[in-house]
Amino acid sequence: MVPFAGGNVHSGFLDQYLAIQDELFSKTAALIEKFKPKKILITGHSLGGALANLCAVDFFDRLEPEEQAKIRCITLGAPKPGDAMFSAVFRKKIAISHRLVLPYDPIPKVRMTKTCWEKR
Repeated sequence: MVPFAGGNVHSGFLDQYLAIQDELFSKTAALIEKFKPKKILITGHSLGGALANLCAVDFFDRLEPEEQAKIRCITLGAPKPGDAMFSAVFRKKIAISHRLVLPYDPIPKVRMTKTCWEKR
């Protein structure tokens, strides 16, 4: 677990996100400026869902207030990317989000510890 956005997140998830962060934001910001969307939907499945959570918080911190309110996050079968503090920060910043989980999918039930992943 490493610090990110006021909480702690899995270092592997953060490494993956940081590898695309600047290019993703610059291209998205250009599209937002060009098309002026009513909503900004950030979504992902499995690992992509964990990254979508990090992206939503990061974009919230980098966008102007009028754009922040447009952010929506939807994840499908995603592991939880961070600790309770990150979850609280996410819920405070991202007003509309949905986490879709199938009952028998093991990935969303995996929880992080300091040394490894454990299934609940």
